[in-house]
This record gives sequence, C-alpha cells and structure tokens, in this order.
Amino acid sequence: MVIFLFFLLGLSLGTPLKETQKIKNRLLNNPGDFNSYLSLAEKFIQNNQFEQAEQALLLAANLKTNSQVLGKTEPAKINQLWQKKQQADPQDLKRLISGWEQIVKQKPDYRDAYLQLAVFYYQTWQNEKAKEALRKALLIDPNFPPALRLSRLILP
Repeated sequence: MVIFLFFLLGLSLGTPLKETQKIKNRLLNNPGDFNSYLSLAEKFIQNNQFEQAEQALLLAANLKTNSQVLGKTEPAKINQLWQKKQQADPQDLKRLISGWEQIVKQKPDYRDAYLQLAVFYYQTWQNEKAKEALRKALLIDPNFPPALRLSRLILP
C-alpha cells in the first residue's frame, strides 16, 4: 500500500501542471495579474464552474477599477467573458429569458428581442418556444439576416 502511494505521488510530481494550476500559480506569484484572472475565469466557464468564474471576473474588474491605467481592450475582454458566462450558466440563462420576455411584453414589435429569446430558448432546449419567437422576429422583419440564419438551424 505504501509503495502504491509513493508510486502515485511520483506520477503526480512527474506530470506537467494543468493549465488551470499554472494560472493559479501565476496568481500566487503576482496577485495583481489582470490577464491571469481573465484566463482563470475562462477556464472556469469551460468547466461549468460558474460561481468561480464570477469570482475571478469580479476580481479582475476590481483590479481594473482600482488601477490608474485602464486600457481600451480590458473592459471589452471582461464584458466578453461575462457574456460567455451568462450564456453558459443555466441560472443566468433563466434570468436572461425572463428579462427578454418582459421586454417583448413592453415592446411587442422589437424583433431583436424575439431573436434573443429564440436563441436562449434554443440553448435551454425549449425548441417550440424558440421556433415561435423566431417566427415572430421574421414576421416583424422577414429579411433580418440573423433571423434568417437561425431559421436554417431551428425551423423545419
């Protein structure tokens, strides 16, 4: 048994670090590394670890808020990762759907809202609702290119 544990320990010491662990090590050495927080958030999103991704994004945003120098690309990177997280996280998708449903109640001729609903319904396997929302978007604007592309995917 002891030999087996030493064998496993030896294997783990001899194997290269996973990318996530490398990022964590970079953060241990440099806790103010904005790009490492973004990389870590992206890894968490890929692994469906949405709470951890949110924490990493909040830390990255906090670093940039407290920083004197804010480059033009940093806010865009954070926003892209927030969107990616929201569109992958089932809880966020429910909130997005609810929000877009409220918008179409207030603005029933807003074709983009119906398109957003169609995409989010489709992502959550609500295919009939997705088709209905897409049909409404196409009724409002039959030549809307994004709706036409989506129709090739989800409409029979």
